[in-house]
Amino acid sequence: GIRMVLTPFHGFCMALADSVPGVSGGTVAFILGFYDRFINALHDLLGRDNAVRKTALAYLLKLGVGWIVGMGLCVSLLAGLFADHIYFMSSLFLGLTAASVPFVALAEKDSLRRWQPAFFALLGAALVVGLTMLRGSAGLLTVDMAQLRLTDAAYLFLSGAVAITAMVLPGISGSSVLLIAGVYLPVIQAIRQLLHLDLHVLPGLMALGLGVIAGVALSIKAIRAALQKHRPAMI
Repeated sequence: GIRMVLTPFHGFCMALADSVPGVSGGTVAFILGFYDRFINALHDLLGRDNAVRKTALAYLLKLGVGWIVGMGLCVSLLAGLFADHIYFMSSLFLGLTAASVPFVALAEKDSLRRWQPAFFALLGAALVVGLTMLRGSAGLLTVDMAQLRLTDAAYLFLSGAVAITAMVLPGISGSSVLLIAGVYLPVIQAIRQLLHLDLHVLPGLMALGLGVIAGVALSIKAIRAALQKHRPAMI
């Protein structure tokens, strides 16, 4: 009985984190103690055992209900705040990013005792800088969700695939990836418009959603295996 309520609540908490750059839904799952179950459920959903797949689907659907409610509430609030208080919100998210680091470091203190994986931290930082520079040089600073071009749809698909890969890892915010890619604000505004039944933005959101599905399908087994075999480097 408690689990019926607790799982949607976990999804709600993940949505609060996932909706803002700087805070990872994976980190929230880690702190609340259901991260391994979440990752295993995603992995089992893609497996061949029907009984295991049904159990995983039931769990993820309950989690998803809470996530959708939380995301809907957050988006309605965030879109207005971004329009009126852009510098305040940007500063807040920068603080949230910095604050999430100690939680992951504390939870993974055993993995972080060795210095050899420091190279991977530098590699992660280089990827973020490289993506930001690529976005600027390619002129992909704005995506019009209402008048979507084929290149915009492809870019949204790719952004969704990369963002969901980040979102399921503790410490990395999928929303931060969307922000770096330059599609976070258009997506937030588009979701808000969709909640007001404006269907012009639906193709763009579908392109992002398909990218998310593809990202989960392609990456979740690799992420799970890497966390099991090379945890310090991954963290």
